[in-house]
Amino acid sequence: MLFNRIEKSLLWKGLIRIQDVVMTLVTFLVFVTLIASVFMRYVLKSDLYGIEEIIAVLAMWMYMLSASFASYENSHIKADILETYIKNIKVTGFLGIVVEIINVLVLGVFFYWSLPYAKWCIAAGTLSPYLKIPLLVSQISLSVGMFLMLFYSVYHLIKKIFLFAHGETEIVAEGGEEA
Repeated sequence: MLFNRIEKSLLWKGLIRIQDVVMTLVTFLVFVTLIASVFMRYVLKSDLYGIEEIIAVLAMWMYMLSASFASYENSHIKADILETYIKNIKVTGFLGIVVEIINVLVLGVFFYWSLPYAKWCIAAGTLSPYLKIPLLVSQISLSVGMFLMLFYSVYHLIKKIFLFAHGETEIVAEGGEEA
């Protein structure tokens, strides 16, 4: 099937691997930085100046890459209350497509909004107060994260529509993953 070939392609696996490595590295760095800050503050009774600025940059990347990875896995938070009341598998499959369309539209708007913000960060040249880290370093994570979430959501939407059109409504109703 086409979707299996896409998901097994070197490009797809490479993108996921890069995301996974960066996400893991950034999460580890946040952890180490917080431990260093606590150690410096409470054991050595001194401050690690600018540590909050580093943590803010790392945390932004951690949050946005984690959210995009959840979008890739199709494991982000959902309000699937209708599925508990509607037992018709075709209806729930169709609703899954409608939800994915709404998801794509909302992410499209957020991605669109993130671009002028990134452009403003470049034009303004805003820096963090102590370490003088460009604001763009943390804020570009919004554009990257929104793009990746949009990319994966469009992929899941196309996959759900294809599967629904080919009568595989059970798969669509369960989130689009093949058994």
